[in-house]
Amino acid sequence: MSSTYSIVRDLPSGHHPLLTVLPDLATCPLLPHIVGRRRDLLAQVVVHITPSPCICHVDTTEPSIVIDPSYYHTATPADLYLDVLHELTHLRQHLDGQDIWDDHLPYEQRPTEIEAFAIAVLEAQRRGLSEAAILAYLRQPWLTEVAVQQLRANIATFLAPRTLLRQGQCYRRRG
Repeated sequence: MSSTYSIVRDLPSGHHPLLTVLPDLATCPLLPHIVGRRRDLLAQVVVHITPSPCICHVDTTEPSIVIDPSYYHTATPADLYLDVLHELTHLRQHLDGQDIWDDHLPYEQRPTEIEAFAIAVLEAQRRGLSEAAILAYLRQPWLTEVAVQQLRANIATFLAPRTLLRQGQCYRRRG
């Protein structure tokens, strides 16, 4: 397990290939679950470091991940890395025809959010983050503490039947 994150943090504002920002992303063991059948997604996605009202989000027209420069330069390495995995999952979901902005359900109950956060949680666990750190990561300004706990429970339910490969071993999320 590694708690170090290979993130290039000195890029100027502008457009950058995803693997320029996160050069080790191609070796992430969870990558098959992030990109699915869209293996070319890593080569297609660009990161826009540009002022934005959101700290990190997707732009489905390119596809790209938009990161506010302040967040890019000051976020913890874990948060920035996990956010990029989360948003990359959303880009794959969008390309697969899912509505990633479906507001018919509360945020913490949206299948696309649960899956994207589940990927981030698995990677956080793989890298040795504590449950407290994971809960801190799941806290969003628009979520109440009850909603955060519901999101965490929904992630656990999503992951319970799944077995993912991790470094050649079977990994099942523990309850």
